[in-house]
Amino acid sequence: SGNEDDSDPTNNEDEAETTPNPISDLAIEKMVNVSNPNVGDEIVFTLHVINNGPSTATNVEVIEILPNGYTYISDDGAGAFNSSTGLWTIGELINGASSALNITCLVNPIGEYLNTASVSGDEEDANLENNEDEEGINPNAIVDLSIDKTVDISTPNVGDEIVFTLFVINNGPSTATNVEVIENLPSGYIYISDDCSGSYNPATGLWTIGELVNGASSELNITCLVNPSGEYLNTASVSGDEEDANLENNEDEGGTNPLSVVDLAINKTVNNSTPIVGDEIVFTLYVINNGPSTATNVEVIENLPSGYTYVSDDGAGAFNSSTGLWTIGELVNEASSELNITCLVNSSGNYLNTAFVSGEQGETTLENNEDEEGINPTSITDLAIDKTVSNSSPNIGDEIVFTLYVINNGPSAATNVEVIENLPSGYSYVSDDGAGAFNSSTGLWTIGELTNGASSELNIICLVNPSGEYLNTASVSGNEEDSNLENNEDDATIDPVSISQIDLAIEKIVDILIPNIGDEIIFTIQVINNGPDDATGVVVTENIPSGYTYVSDDCSGTYNPASGLWTIGELSNEESAELNISCTVNESGDYVNIATVIGNEDDSNLENNEDEAETNPVTTVLTDLAIEKLVNDDTPFIGDEVIFTLNVVNNGPDQATGVVVTENLPNGYTYVSDDGNGSYVASSGLWTIGELSNGESISLSINCTVNETGNYENTATVTGNEDDNNVSNNTGTTSVDPEIEDEEILIDLAIEKTASNMEPYFGSEITFILEVINYGPSSATNVVVIDELPSGYEYVSDNSDGNYNSVTGIWLVGDLDVDGQVSLDIVVSILESGDYENIASVSGNEIDTDLSNNEDDVLPDVTEIPLEIPNGFSPNDDGINDYFVIQGIENFPDAIITIFNRWGNKVYEAEGGYDNSWSGKNHFGITVGGDKLAVGTYFYVVDLHDGSTPIRGYIYLSR
Repeated sequence: SGNEDDSDPTNNEDEAETTPNPISDLAIEKMVNVSNPNVGDEIVFTLHVINNGPSTATNVEVIEILPNGYTYISDDGAGAFNSSTGLWTIGELINGASSALNITCLVNPIGEYLNTASVSGDEEDANLENNEDEEGINPNAIVDLSIDKTVDISTPNVGDEIVFTLFVINNGPSTATNVEVIENLPSGYIYISDDCSGSYNPATGLWTIGELVNGASSELNITCLVNPSGEYLNTASVSGDEEDANLENNEDEGGTNPLSVVDLAINKTVNNSTPIVGDEIVFTLYVINNGPSTATNVEVIENLPSGYTYVSDDGAGAFNSSTGLWTIGELVNEASSELNITCLVNSSGNYLNTAFVSGEQGETTLENNEDEEGINPTSITDLAIDKTVSNSSPNIGDEIVFTLYVINNGPSAATNVEVIENLPSGYSYVSDDGAGAFNSSTGLWTIGELTNGASSELNIICLVNPSGEYLNTASVSGNEEDSNLENNEDDATIDPVSISQIDLAIEKIVDILIPNIGDEIIFTIQVINNGPDDATGVVVTENIPSGYTYVSDDCSGTYNPASGLWTIGELSNEESAELNISCTVNESGDYVNIATVIGNEDDSNLENNEDEAETNPVTTVLTDLAIEKLVNDDTPFIGDEVIFTLNVVNNGPDQATGVVVTENLPNGYTYVSDDGNGSYVASSGLWTIGELSNGESISLSINCTVNETGNYENTATVTGNEDDNNVSNNTGTTSVDPEIEDEEILIDLAIEKTASNMEPYFGSEITFILEVINYGPSSATNVVVIDELPSGYEYVSDNSDGNYNSVTGIWLVGDLDVDGQVSLDIVVSILESGDYENIASVSGNEIDTDLSNNEDDVLPDVTEIPLEIPNGFSPNDDGINDYFVIQGIENFPDAIITIFNRWGNKVYEAEGGYDNSWSGKNHFGITVGGDKLAVGTYFYVVDLHDGSTPIRGYIYLSR
């Protein structure tokens, strides 16, 4: 400026502007929560970054690469930290702002433990000395040495070789060094060998293993001999230079329970192997203990078989011939004992004699514990035969009986005994009682074996021929030597008499060849003597078979139905006789009926002496259903209950099926109940019975109230599927003559109604309790309670056994004696809206003197379930408190639930209602090592979305 005027004042002023560079001071601090952790522990590195300004720092990043001494587990950076690259992205930090990151990692057994982190940003940093920090640890080596000791045989025999196996493992996490095992075999064993190439010293018991890395193992097998005595519990222990995390598994023991063993042997001999039956022989038993242990309680079982009879022994009482027990007692190693038994050789039986020795100790070999000896005795028998005849002077044509009696007089059993009995020409064979043992063609009677004193008999029936040889001889023989051959043969003879000749013929017919079951039919039997001589002693055998039942006959007592004999007597030449027998056809049995005729004289033609008749019955099923109807009171009062009893029986003869009774109660009665268990339907009047076997019966009782007017005659009818042979008894009728009762019947019914919970919540269940009592003075009948549930409840169940109808609300109580009391529990569910006042009333047939107590009601105070937020839960999958459950949240369908961690990061959110299903898992951001949230405190915001202030609080999550 100056004193003079300035011609251009616009250029008298000018300015200059500068733009300063932003400067920040980023600083990082690194800490660790444990400086001397154990290997395998989890530790937490904390990185704290601050901007000391003065400018805002942008694009702030931290490089945190974990060295190999650690294994990353998790962090709380909500995804800002990348464990793979080690980059923690912070972004912008204004002047004075800070950020922290916690990284959880596992301490590895080996590796670099010095951990360095550095921070940087886009701006110039005023102090680079604080842009890096490091932290390290000095971990303690930890091992878990474990030893397991087993033995291949837990109960060996003394003298056996066994193997002890020692298995050592290092469960880590660190390497174990200078690992040693102390294994001193106790006195019960003798060392033999091992498989560890000198690393085990049996003298000192030291097994030197050396180094075992994490997870490595080593095994030692020691073979030893089991001594007869000593200590058998064997203990081994393992140790190393490092700290052992679990000392409980550093020692293990294994033992055996040895068994004493012996080798008992028995030898059995006999002084004569081929004696004669009846001779005395001697069995010698020799027992020795081949060791190695002493044998105690030594016993021999020597039960003489049936081929011998005990006589004596030289055991001085040690042998019991009744039980076969020879008690020896103790035998030391190599000791022996001997017993001689004298016995008689029986004529038959088992000759193989076995003896068995045993003791209390285990046996090294059982093959020599048993020995046997037998003999081959020479048998001697005396077979004798006696032959007789039933009639020595029969008529020609008569039947006679030859009896052959064979006996073995012993002393031995006779085998393959046979008799030769060839009938001579004077006889014709008819039959015998040998059950097939006699062959009439060859004349051989096979008896088989006969023991000493045993006998056998044969009866042979023969017809005496008009001519021929009549001397009959029989002889017996067997396999054994026979001491007396003079009685091995016998004979018998007859002197026959000539008789008259006849020809009896029989014919049998039936009047109905195809009858119905139960029909009566007639068998006609005609007998004629075709001569030429007169017949005497004529008898017909007519045994009615099982398919028929005898009714009558027309022969005036000459026919005996019990024996089946029709006695005719004499029939002259060409004379005939007839018999008619009436029978009922049975439902089953033999329908072939055979009749046979015989006489005293010789019959020249036996082919016409027998005839038969047969029917083919048709099954017709017949029944006889009958019904009887009774009433317990035929003069009841109007309003009384009466009981109609229906008795139904099937009089047969066959089973009735589809049996139904029609019992329509007339209008003079009102149905109350019955005891048919549902087989009677009152609305249709049908009582369905089904099947009734012959003679079976069944009853039904129906309770009815007698009406004031109507028809009192009550008829019931029974029917079935089969033909009924008597329909006159298929209906039953009864009636009553009702009276009007003069005296009034008085009762006092009272009802009381309560609820199990008078302040329930919506959706919960409560129980209404109804109690009914009759204060009298008379019994109450047809007691009914009306309890119709109002609209605020939904029926669930009751305990009335079906007497309560939840639809109509009617509870059928029935009769109630004076001071009688009944109760009913009705379970209901509370609805969210409706009427909640519940009224119940009671009534009966009689006059109620006090109606003020015939009705009662309850009105619960129904409310919503209150909102209740817990302050913790434990989602560890144990089935207890595994979910974050908010009681009453279902009443707020629009609620929003949000969960935050302590750094304000959202970990869970439910919008539009919450179903109580959060199980402690992170639903947002990056999850490393799984989505389960760590144990700790979390914060919630519950917005019910109903205009109320959101609820805020905290929960503690534990595992």
